[in-house]
Amino acid sequence: YTYLKLQLSFVFLIMRLIHPNNRIISLTAAIVVLSLLFACQKKANKGNTKETIEYKEIKETKVTFNFNQSFVIKEIKLGVSISDIYVSGTGFPNSNYTITFAQTTPLESFFVSDLDDNGFEELYLITRSVGSGSKASIYGVASMDGKSYKPIFNPENETKFREKLAYFNEYQGHDSIVISNNKLTRHFPVNGDNINTSSTKQVTNRIVFYRLVLYKNTYSLNASMVL
Repeated sequence: YTYLKLQLSFVFLIMRLIHPNNRIISLTAAIVVLSLLFACQKKANKGNTKETIEYKEIKETKVTFNFNQSFVIKEIKLGVSISDIYVSGTGFPNSNYTITFAQTTPLESFFVSDLDDNGFEELYLITRSVGSGSKASIYGVASMDGKSYKPIFNPENETKFREKLAYFNEYQGHDSIVISNNKLTRHFPVNGDNINTSSTKQVTNRIVFYRLVLYKNTYSLNASMVL
């Protein structure tokens, strides 16, 4: 408000110099000129106005396992239902970089296990979608003989491969990922039109057993048996 009064006074003084004998003309001209300046400034600012809403929640956890090696898991939540997950390792002589799992569902849990029983443990990350479906996804990082680490390929996480996996027919989420005695399994209900409501169809549970196999200089998480 003070800045506006100063502008008005300045323009009024200029008009008085132009019309020294007529205060009304000077005041009217000052108001008109000031209005035009204010309108031009508002128009210029309108094009530069940008509203940004940023959602960011950061969680970081360190996981230590055999051979004095460890992984740091960093999750940056870009929204309620989407995250970027970063995994960096220490203690590996040939690797010192960060693996990125971009645009995933939020991280739910993680665990360390040696699925292929080669003496070197892997890190597994479980993410889960937000909402009624509550669908889980599995990501992993494998130790390459303790010298380096690489992301584990999981065909379930890529649409072009997932569509060919028959055991995902009738998959509607509501699954659980279980690790026991170095065995990784996924349990989920099938054969129901509406999992959350009563249905005339019988709802049964499907169990997928996974194994870790070598794949293109890294490892792949494949289904070994489905019940």
